[in-house]
Amino acid sequence: MHLMWRLPPLVAFLLIMFNFSAMTFWPVYFGLIAGFFWVDTCGHRYAGHLDLNPSLITHHILWFIASCWQVGCPLTWRVQHMRHHKFSGKEGDPHNAEELDWRVCFIAPFRLDVRSDAHYLKPMLKDKLKWNFWSTYKYYFTVLCPIVLFLLFGMSAVLYLWAVPIIAVHLYQSVLSVYISHKFGYKHYDNDATNCLMFWPLLFGSVYHNNHHKRAKGNQAHKWYEFDPAYYIYKLINKL
Repeated sequence: MHLMWRLPPLVAFLLIMFNFSAMTFWPVYFGLIAGFFWVDTCGHRYAGHLDLNPSLITHHILWFIASCWQVGCPLTWRVQHMRHHKFSGKEGDPHNAEELDWRVCFIAPFRLDVRSDAHYLKPMLKDKLKWNFWSTYKYYFTVLCPIVLFLLFGMSAVLYLWAVPIIAVHLYQSVLSVYISHKFGYKHYDNDATNCLMFWPLLFGSVYHNNHHKRAKGNQAHKWYEFDPAYYIYKLINKL
């Protein structure tokens, strides 16, 4: 399973490298933003914290795109992220940057066992139709997406609408969220996470990880000079 999970980002990386000279900045930038936004929205804030409450149709649209970009299993996101907040920086943290240091970047996305903390899944398992489909069939969408894009629109669509977002998703899961946001930046609160403003042009409110570990849900900007645009987007999503 781990090998299968690593294959799409590897393919995406190779496609970008072979076509790098033909790619232009702005489509790459917006592809990165889309990938970062989707993993933070669907994986982190929605599945991880149940911080969104969209309609059923909007839910499936969000997770269709998330599955195409390999955001991951919503049930795994829930268990691992609840465990991370409970044991952050201590034994039991599934991606402990203090214990693993830089190695966490390679280990964190693949610690997939959710059985030991299945009680975290109770709110999700009340509606199995809503969550089980994307937990079971997510990988098929990841694999089929670039094939369909290539057949319909050509290689440029594969690069900008699949490869770049997948790289963003895996950078978020393997480096930005689990390592940099626990190692670099400033703090308002006494926890092991940090606010790392240098990545705001890509991650927006997700950079306020120290704030997030203090209050996981809602607006992640806690000071007048901080701004979390995703919070207002989520309010709109909840109305759709």
